[in-house]
Amino acid sequence: MRVPLGLAVAALFFAGCLETPANPSEANAAVVSSARIVVAGQTLDATDGYRFDGKLAAGSGDACGFVNCDKAVFELELDDAFVAANQLKLEASVRWHFADDVSYKIRLLREGKDVDQADWNSYASIVLDEDPKPGTYTVEVIAVQGKARYEAIVQLEARPKAAPPREIAPNLVGLAPDELTLESYGDVVPSSVARGCYSYEIIEQGARRCLRVSTALGNAGEGQLQVHMVPLEGAKAGAGMGRYTQRIFSTDGSFRDVPVGLGAFHPTHRHFHYNGLAQFTVYQYDLDAEKRGEQVAQSRKNGFCFVDMGLVALGLPGTTYSGNHESACFTPRQNGGWITGISPNWYDLYWNDLDDQYVDIQGVPDGTYELVFMANAEKTIVETTMDDNEASAVFSLKNNQVKVLKRIDGFGAH
Repeated sequence: MRVPLGLAVAALFFAGCLETPANPSEANAAVVSSARIVVAGQTLDATDGYRFDGKLAAGSGDACGFVNCDKAVFELELDDAFVAANQLKLEASVRWHFADDVSYKIRLLREGKDVDQADWNSYASIVLDEDPKPGTYTVEVIAVQGKARYEAIVQLEARPKAAPPREIAPNLVGLAPDELTLESYGDVVPSSVARGCYSYEIIEQGARRCLRVSTALGNAGEGQLQVHMVPLEGAKAGAGMGRYTQRIFSTDGSFRDVPVGLGAFHPTHRHFHYNGLAQFTVYQYDLDAEKRGEQVAQSRKNGFCFVDMGLVALGLPGTTYSGNHESACFTPRQNGGWITGISPNWYDLYWNDLDDQYVDIQGVPDGTYELVFMANAEKTIVETTMDDNEASAVFSLKNNQVKVLKRIDGFGAH
């Protein structure tokens, strides 16, 4: 929940359709004198901004057209004293599901002039006005590729200028496992030898029945997750003994460095991984009682190289541009070694078709099970809490067919 903030919206349209609040009477009770958001004459809760969603199909270009674009038009009103007392940032964000073959971009205009625009960063886009002013704003959500649903938010974030410096650590969260399957991709071996496994996993790890899964690891904290491996430690990582250092920042830009977990060079991914970061465990599950039963299978502890891929949620404080890219997994920075991380409110994603994205369920009979994903499995990363590191997917298994029944992440069920 954000500190006092607001938007005032005189009219808000999406693809030509006027949106009204779900409960205007409750919204009217949330009026904030310093900043307001009004839709069709009704006042909304300024604390959460305004959320909207839609489904678009790509057109012939990436400009805002009739078919491929939704527009949100609003009036922003700000009290002078509120502006003087706070650091303000107007943010518009759009995100979509990573299983959808679609890409969106987002554009922010003030009084008809460009303020910011962003192409997709895998599964999300963000635009910011670092110095918002009262007036008419327009947000354009544009489908560039494919067709699928999106969800978006427009919100104003305010932070008191006189706030004393404080440390802001990351908070790793597990997002619910997705795309569960017993089918492999590309490097296929006969099902009589193994199901769903790659030859690398069969030969080196003895895998025989691989339940493959896509895993998303998020940072729901205010602070950046950033880990370093200097060149000397990178040389040790070939033997799985490279030591990472985590940099923990404060709001004034200062930081402290803490030695944390080990790293190794992953031969098939061809880059360094932070070891012991993720683990899968499969349990029996009573669907009627919604109760976890006995453990039936468990994976090795997997490593990650951190990248910003998509947004954990809409509306979390501290959301900013993506700052961590895949190139950092392969190329060391000059004199700094390998520096990777996850920005606040972003998640990293490892798809089910990558090596080691599986748990061996050889010998597990048909039935109902829960696949649990544990982030920061060895508890080596420093974070604000580990209470939300676990996520899971309840699934049925029948004749080598997998059907997901329920998905649960660190902050609620899907």
